[in-house]
Amino acid sequence: MKARTCPNCGNKISMREYGKQLFRLLNSSWKCEKCGSQLTYNIGRRVVVAFVAMMPIGFRSIIASFLQLDFGISKGLSLAIFVLLFFVWAFFVFSFDSFELQTKKH
Repeated sequence: MKARTCPNCGNKISMREYGKQLFRLLNSSWKCEKCGSQLTYNIGRRVVVAFVAMMPIGFRSIIASFLQLDFGISKGLSLAIFVLLFFVWAFFVFSFDSFELQTKKH
């Protein structure tokens, strides 16, 4: 199944619409803009994607010290850069999310 598409009609969910759904709870649902089918997250894939998205947190100190030592920037600025890069990474990884049908409409 393709990432971020409606399993019923194949409509690609826009990044804007996906951004709205990204922070909803795992059991939330919404309607496909094209066919009206009730969609929800594929829970198994969502867990894997969340795990991969959170991996940089384990390397935070290594990344921050690399920024401090190799680029000579302050601790606060290196942490701010890490946070910015982390959010970009997480949004990219979550774009590989997939959806399931809760109810199908024609």
